[in-house]
Amino acid sequence: MYKVFSFIFIVGLILLVTSCKEDGRLRLHNNTDDVTTVVIENEIYDIAANDVLTLDWRINYSIISVGEKTVSCEILERLFLFGDKFLLNISAGSTTSRRINENAAGLEVKNNSQISNITSVYISPSSSPSWGINRLNRFLKPGFYQQWNVTEGTWDIKVTDCSGTDYVIYNQKFKIGYLNTYNYDDLNQSEDAIQDKYINSQGETEDTYQVSPIR
Repeated sequence: MYKVFSFIFIVGLILLVTSCKEDGRLRLHNNTDDVTTVVIENEIYDIAANDVLTLDWRINYSIISVGEKTVSCEILERLFLFGDKFLLNISAGSTTSRRINENAAGLEVKNNSQISNITSVYISPSSSPSWGINRLNRFLKPGFYQQWNVTEGTWDIKVTDCSGTDYVIYNQKFKIGYLNTYNYDDLNQSEDAIQDKYINSQGETEDTYQVSPIR
């Protein structure tokens, strides 16, 4: 009898600690009107506008341990959407959801001139005393344009051409999901572009503001 009870106890203990498997689910909701590209565990997925990406993993768990898997996620930057990297914990038997919403305004500078290169573009919060850094990494040639994502708010823009002439426009309001476009030929030449703001080669700006090029 003792052996029978010992056997039952051992079997019960094994069943208690033996791991089982159950699906853990990740759902990413693309609450935008454009395709959003994400990288999940080094795999690339395109989520259609207003669609949902659902991924499942088989995750071990037992009565004495909660099964979890840490998943690496990256949202790739595009117009109106800042890029982001984060980790999510996926639990066995449950669903983890995350919503992707537009979080940036768009700024576009077009060089619609015939012969002049744009050598620098400065994008600065209107409340900042600094122009920050040149946001171009190469000359903007005639017929080309460059776009940036910026934080919603009020901004100043300064464009410099190959002759060293500054063109400045102040107090421009930017709203999430909207694109402000500035044509080189429509900008006004400025006599005092430098006197009210200084050039900061370190790119120091207020922490609440963000500028990011669309590649």
